Amino acid sequence: MPPRKGSKVPFDLTSPITLTDKDREDLLGIVDSLGYKVLLKIVQGTCRGFTDALLNTDPANEKAVLSAHIIAQSSWLFLKSLREQVAAHVEAAFDEQRQVEQRLKELGREDFFPVGRPKVDIPEATTPLEVMDIT
Repeated sequence: MPPRKGSKVPFDLTSPITLTDKDREDLLGIVDSLGYKVLLKIVQGTCRGFTDALLNTDPANEKAVLSAHIIAQSSWLFLKSLREQVAAHVEAAFDEQRQVEQRLKELGREDFFPVGRPKVDIPEATTPLEVMDIT
């Protein structure tokens, strides 16, 4: 189940990780690719499957409903965390590039890198984020 917008999660969803310059380069290389978008669709479809399993759970079986809810919500939190982390690392890579470009410009070498790279568009989930959130 996707978390409700603005809802507070009582723990941090991410562990701090440090990506190397090569890691960020690799991430920038795939984030706009069709394969990455297909991968996100697959993960999103899996999350929908967990939500469907929750909807199809016998409401009389409280343990099964609670278990299915936990699994569904966890899957949506995973997808949300993945998107946020990718967006943060991509933006950090662009910030680093902008700093290098600014320094080169100050040195009179602005022709070394193209200026004004577009911001990478990482699409939001297309499912409602408030579906069946009991928190």
